[in-house]
Amino acid sequence: MFLVELSYNTIKEEIKELEQRKNRKAYALKDSSDQLTKDSEKLIKFIDTDNKTTSDRSKDAELAATETKNALNRINGYNSQI
Repeated sequence: MFLVELSYNTIKEEIKELEQRKNRKAYALKDSSDQLTKDSEKLIKFIDTDNKTTSDRSKDAELAATETKNALNRINGYNSQI
């Protein structure tokens, strides 16, 4: 009877230890999932901001090119008048 009780207690302790390991891994998995979600949101926000900035700079570059072209046309006009 003693050996049966000893085996029972040993198995019970092993089950308890396995449950604790399972709970720790479940917590770590949930924490990793939450962190991944946060990182994904940050990445999407960064990409949106970068796209807006790129678009704004592209418009600025086009405007500067147009202004430069207009200035060159005026200069050429003045040169032809001279």
